[in-house]
Amino acid sequence: MKIDYDRFGAPDLRGRTLADFLINVEADLKIVEGDEVVYSERSFPVAELARELNQWMEEAGEVPPEDGFCFQSLSFEEPGAVVVSQVGSGWIVGSSLEPGKITRILAWTDLRVTISDFIDKVRRDLVGIGLDPRIIDK
Repeated sequence: MKIDYDRFGAPDLRGRTLADFLINVEADLKIVEGDEVVYSERSFPVAELARELNQWMEEAGEVPPEDGFCFQSLSFEEPGAVVVSQVGSGWIVGSSLEPGKITRILAWTDLRVTISDFIDKVRRDLVGIGLDPRIIDK
């Protein structure tokens, strides 16, 4: 499973508030499992997703959290554009916008690596466009 994106940028960024940065740093997001696209969305607020995932993982630490993750974005009316749910002793990733499409079951350690890779990529790309990567820290 991989959370990936391309076309990273902030072409509509006008303000300087945290909310401005979070909703206007966008990319074309894809969650893929092997060759299958589980969820994709153009102009997705990837900095905001990275920030929320980062907080969720920091709160959990090395131990799997008791609750899953449901992305509640400033850019979407309904929560759940990205959802991480516990299934038995593992975890799946999907979207409420694509019901029925989910990743394979992942161990917590593998999910942490996947999410960390995504967050690290967002941090590097923020630096690449001249923005402070600390915007995704809480």
